[in-house]
Amino acid sequence: MATVSKQAPVTGPPQKKHPHRRRILVPVILLSVLAILIIIVAAASGSGGGGPYRARVTGHTVLNPALVAVQVQVTNTGKTAGTPEITITVSGPRGANPSTDVVTPRSPIRAGQTVVVNDAITVTGNQGAAHLTQFSASTG
Repeated sequence: MATVSKQAPVTGPPQKKHPHRRRILVPVILLSVLAILIIIVAAASGSGGGGPYRARVTGHTVLNPALVAVQVQVTNTGKTAGTPEITITVSGPRGANPSTDVVTPRSPIRAGQTVVVNDAITVTGNQGAAHLTQFSASTG
């Protein structure tokens, strides 16, 4: 019969941490965080690419004294598709009581394409929507 002996596993000397690991790891983490922040800011800012765009108010309806529906026609005059931010402003005579809203189309606008965007804007001030005389739209 063969004898089986129990031997402790061979482990060797304790492993030392790499002395430059911290010097390498900190800049890598900082660059990664910076890249993520840049991506977040790019996704949240300005327009969604494409353009330039042309926007004009093509109609409005007073829904009640404090709410007006505005129809805006937006054209992508550029060469690439994108999703613009459209700033719609309504105001009373001589620019009194301006109210502003920012909207985006539901899907990107192809180069050369024209779409209609609808929005309802709450009007601030005492005069109410029935007295509104100025409507404008612009893209970021």
